[in-house]
Amino acid sequence: MEKDKHIYFDLDSDALRILTEIDKETKNGIFFNYNDSNNPLIKKYFGYFYAILQAAKNDYIRLSIGNTIFHENNYSKARLEFMKKYCYFPNIDMINCCDKLAEVEKLANLYCLPYKTNKGEQDAPMQKVYNAAIQKTTPPNDAYAVADAVVWNSYFLTANGQDLTFNKYKPKDGNIRSKGITEINIQNGYYITKNGFTIVPKPLCISTIGPIIKNKLKNVSLIQTADSTKIKADKLLDK
Repeated sequence: MEKDKHIYFDLDSDALRILTEIDKETKNGIFFNYNDSNNPLIKKYFGYFYAILQAAKNDYIRLSIGNTIFHENNYSKARLEFMKKYCYFPNIDMINCCDKLAEVEKLANLYCLPYKTNKGEQDAPMQKVYNAAIQKTTPPNDAYAVADAVVWNSYFLTANGQDLTFNKYKPKDGNIRSKGITEINIQNGYYITKNGFTIVPKPLCISTIGPIIKNKLKNVSLIQTADSTKIKADKLLDK
C-alpha cells in the first residue's frame, strides 16, 4: 500500500445493512449462526462479508459512504453507528462541492444513455425512472450511488448484482451493466494506467471482490485513493 493512500469501497445499501448486522452479531467473539439469518445474502456470502469487515477493521481496505447511500440510510441508528465506527465520507468542502455534485449528475445521466465503442452503439447500462416529485424522468438512485463512488475514486461494493452488474432479462450477455459502466468511466477519464493495464473504479459484486479480499488481494491491481480526499465519518456525524 502506498503511503497516505488506501483502497476504498463505497457500500451500497444492502452491503451496509449486511455489514452492520454482521458486526453486531459477531462482536466480542459471540458465535453467529449465519445459516439462521433471515437474509439470504448473509447465508450465501457471510464469509466474504466477514472478510471485508475484518479487512476494514485492520485498515487493509477502507469502507466509504457516498451521498446517495447516506441519505438512503441515515434514518437507521444502527447503520449510522456502523458508519461512525468504520466508514469514511468524501471530503467535500465549499470549494469542491459544486464541481463534484455536477460531476456526479453528469456521470449518472451518462449511465442512462447509449454509448459508442468500436463495435458501434451499445445500449445504456441503466435506465431512467419517472420521479413523481418533479414530474420527469431521472437516473435511478443506483446510478447516482455509483457515480458518487467513481467521482471520488472509489469502487462500489454491491450485494445486488442484477442492479449494477448483469441484466436479469439478458442472462446470456454476462455482466453487461458493469461492462457498460466501466466503458463510460474510461471514456470520461475515470481510470488510471498501471503496468500496461487500465484500472477503473466501478461496481463490484460481493461474489467477485469477496474472494479477492479474503485472500489478501494477492496479485490484483486495485486503485489506491489519497486519504486526503476522504474524511472519517465520525468527525462529521458526532458534530
